[in-house]
Amino acid sequence: MSFETKEAEQEQRLSAELYLFTVPGSEWRWTSYETDLVVSGATYTHKPIKRSEFSVAQKEVAKVRISAPVVDPFTRYIANTPVIPVSVAIKKYYLDDLSDSRLLFSGKIRNVTAKDNVAEAECLSKEYQLQRVIPRVLYQSFCNRELFDERCGKAEVDYEHQAKVNVVGSSIISVEGLGSQLFSIHADGYFKGGYVVFEGDIRYVIKHEGDNLTLQVPFSELQSGDIVSAYPGCDKSPETCSTKFNNLANFLGMPYIPSKSPIIYSIR
Repeated sequence: MSFETKEAEQEQRLSAELYLFTVPGSEWRWTSYETDLVVSGATYTHKPIKRSEFSVAQKEVAKVRISAPVVDPFTRYIANTPVIPVSVAIKKYYLDDLSDSRLLFSGKIRNVTAKDNVAEAECLSKEYQLQRVIPRVLYQSFCNRELFDERCGKAEVDYEHQAKVNVVGSSIISVEGLGSQLFSIHADGYFKGGYVVFEGDIRYVIKHEGDNLTLQVPFSELQSGDIVSAYPGCDKSPETCSTKFNNLANFLGMPYIPSKSPIIYSIR
């Protein structure tokens, strides 16, 4: 019996919705069903997760809100914007035949809010990407690329800086330890504008002096003695691209554009 035929039945069979959240290198498989489910060899873990009805946000863009505990991948969005957005796929299965399904939603998490240990994620379908501003490359003196993106060409893993830290408010201070690198091996400001990762959670660095990094927002679970990964910042100037990253060949900016419009001020 086809999936469509089951949908049309007056007396609905038992069904379950399965949620797949992914970023490169990581995935989370959850189900709102009362027990864990194994589908095609993959286990979907029972979570107290629920969603809103689907709606059209703008033109053909579908929108859905997902409520779940404040755990990864939702913690990536609390107090910061993740470097790589989380993709979301929601499928419906009838329990008498887990080989057949219907894709209910496919898109990305746009933002997350949290209250009373419950995260609510706003998700937009893939058509949202078509709403992005065109042209993507702007006529500006600073680089249009993002550090470590595909067009930048630099690999994030090559700049990972693992450090054992002490936590003091919004600051983390690197300390000596096996396999730990002090932040002070780099000049002050090296990590400013960069980010720190701890157990998949991300915080941005607003100040770097010696072994001290000041974070935009402190980590909620980080404790003194834990190991973090820190990554440098890029101010998108040609000087930084050349001297800090030796990557001027991939610089995509126009540093020599006139500061005054010749149309308004005339050419002299």
